[in-house]
Amino acid sequence: MTYRWVAVLLTAAVVTAACGSDDGDSSATTVESSATTVSPSTTSSTMPRTTATIEVTTTSSTIPNPGPLQAAVGPRTGTGLPRTFLAVTDEFVAVEVDTESGEIIREIGTTGNPGTGSALDGNVIVDAWWDPAGGRSAVSTCCEPAAGDLTFLDKGAAYPARPTTERTTVGWDVSISPDGGIFLITGYSVVITTAGDRTDEEILADSFDGAGRRPAWLRDRRGIAVAHPWDPSTTPGSAWIDVIGLDEDNQVISTVRHEIDEGIADLEVRADGRLVVLVGGSAAYADDGSRAILLDPDTGELITEFALEPGSFSLSYDNTGIYLLYVTGAGEVRWQGGGRSGSLGTGFISADW
Repeated sequence: MTYRWVAVLLTAAVVTAACGSDDGDSSATTVESSATTVSPSTTSSTMPRTTATIEVTTTSSTIPNPGPLQAAVGPRTGTGLPRTFLAVTDEFVAVEVDTESGEIIREIGTTGNPGTGSALDGNVIVDAWWDPAGGRSAVSTCCEPAAGDLTFLDKGAAYPARPTTERTTVGWDVSISPDGGIFLITGYSVVITTAGDRTDEEILADSFDGAGRRPAWLRDRRGIAVAHPWDPSTTPGSAWIDVIGLDEDNQVISTVRHEIDEGIADLEVRADGRLVVLVGGSAAYADDGSRAILLDPDTGELITEFALEPGSFSLSYDNTGIYLLYVTGAGEVRWQGGGRSGSLGTGFISADW
């Protein structure tokens, strides 16, 4: 879950959390947006220094890894960017946004709760993820009566759309596989599912104490990476990343754990398979950051780091792993990749390519 949204709620509420697309159908409702576009500028420069300390532990088997899942690339703009992205506005509405114009082209839905008052009376939408090629999506709501309520939507479906309880499940964060076929969910356990119904869920790992977050699919092999932003049993807390290899049946065949002495705000995997980790300044939970470190997924080697705008969160690569999308502390959706960067609009609390 993108927890940076809590700062928005706190301006009007006291929060106590426990914790698809029809490709721009012309019949979709058009909603006014504050989003604007600008000409791309040079990406943030890399910095050779690193400050995190990495400790690595490994387990493996003799079963060969079948190789990466084939990326399903959806519609693109003339410059190669995804044509649209999924986002949640600062009014807690899930929407699809046109990359080139910044206009909201489809409203996916809202819980109807304004998210105001001395305490939240009912959940609001705080995050959404999708497969831009196939159009399926997942929507997360939080925080009262409970956090971690995920709803799966078919292509073009609106929220709320809950014909049966089989289309909902418990979890904090979602990552959809590059081929669009598998939903990876983190929460009290790490679960994969085709999201058709809850009967096909399979637990890959457990014992996260509710702190498992930030899932991402590997791109150089079959597998996943999952961040554990903090260990609630320690003070001030520690963070780690598990890199988990899978076989053809998506069973665990290897694990590599990288312990990091900084808080983890988000995790993604770029085209070459390296981990992009958004870090905070202390060895505790971080909900945003202003720099990302680049790690080798096997050795934990710190390769480089790069700057992002202050208070950034909600990292998301497109299915090719080339273009990075994120939200700044000012609620601006930005992207960078391929030697370019730009702004896609303001007034958002999450975004996904």
